[in-house]
Amino acid sequence: MKGIIFDFNGTLFYDSWIHEEVWIQFFKEKLNYEMSKEEYRQRIFGRDNNAIIKEMFGIDDLEKVHALSEEKEVMYRDVCRSMDIALVKGAEDFFDYLVEKKI
Repeated sequence: MKGIIFDFNGTLFYDSWIHEEVWIQFFKEKLNYEMSKEEYRQRIFGRDNNAIIKEMFGIDDLEKVHALSEEKEVMYRDVCRSMDIALVKGAEDFFDYLVEKKI
């Protein structure tokens, strides 16, 4: 084995709740729309940014969609930077093991 590929979000780092909070704030700031957590779970959870933005903003212009998506992701990264967050338990030990085995 020469390498391993990981899915980061939800596997090595539990961040679904951060995305939820950021999306809700994003809609409030951009659309003046108060989305409940239940509505978030029904309409947003598990979908990609482009589909979410197209539906919620009613736009198809990919340049605008990508710009809004990047704005939301900047908000997400800013929230993550402001928190004391860590990888899931055991991840660092597993990475050390992979380094030891030269994987």
